[in-house]
Order: sequence, then C-alpha cells, then structure tokens
Amino acid sequence: MIQSVQSELYGLLDLRWEGTINGYGRVQKNKQVPQWYAGGSEYEPVYYNDNVSGNFFFIEGESHPTEDEVIFTSEVKVAFMVNLNQIQPLETGRADSKVQRDAVEFLRRISDERFTITGLEKTVGKVFSGFDTSQIQFEDYHPTHCFAVVLKLSYYITDEC
Repeated sequence: MIQSVQSELYGLLDLRWEGTINGYGRVQKNKQVPQWYAGGSEYEPVYYNDNVSGNFFFIEGESHPTEDEVIFTSEVKVAFMVNLNQIQPLETGRADSKVQRDAVEFLRRISDERFTITGLEKTVGKVFSGFDTSQIQFEDYHPTHCFAVVLKLSYYITDEC
C-alpha cells in the first residue's frame, strides 16, 4: 500500500514543485539510520542530498495494533526534506507553510480511505525521533525545511503494506 501512495504522491508533487524530487518508499532503521532498500543487499540513507531539490519517504511505526485480529493500524510518517528556494522559487511569504499545505492537500486527495491524516511534525529532531540524527547534515532553517505528515494507515494482515 505504501508503494501506491508513494507513486501517487510523487506524481502530484512533480506537477507542482520544481526541481528534482526523490520519492522513496518505506525506510528501514539500520544502525539507527533511516535507509531505503535499493536492491540486492544494498541499503542507502535517505537524508537530504543537496544535489536534488528535496526528498520524501515513509517511516513506519513499530507497533501495529488490532481490535479484531483482521484489520491492523500503523502510524506512518511521510517525511519531507526540501530546499524551499528550489521547489518554490517564486514563492513569497511562508514557503514552509505552503509546501506543508501542498503535502497535506495531495495526501488527502489520494487517501481513498486507505489512511487518515492525524498530524504534522516539524524539525529534524521530532521527525527523526528514535533515529540517530548525528549524521544529518541538514539545518532546518530557511531555505531548507524538514517536516512530516503523520498518517494512520489501516490494512488487512494479508495486504502488502
């Protein structure tokens, strides 16, 4: 399910945001660092890379409770690390608020009752709570911005998440 949300979200962001955006799926916590499975036995960190305008990826919660043994829920963060000047170069005013609004708007548009939006998190420390942030070479000051849209994702245990 996360893969389909990733694909749909990427398509919408690509239409509105300028520059190159990397869209990753679910990340794994390898040695306390969020890493994306790149294939084979290779994992790559997903932190912001200044060769692109931004990236987004999914951080899945470790607890998946159920009330009926059939439908499970998971907290999933859609994390964004972006350069506001590159994705919204003509924006005046609060570009950070505008990109947050874009992300929430697009996620609401594609939810199709697969998930609900439960919140918004800001700052590297909050978005990457539980991860080792010492390797992050990213200052959360304009023009760079880190935030996450928090989702409650419901799925059947037989579904691929």
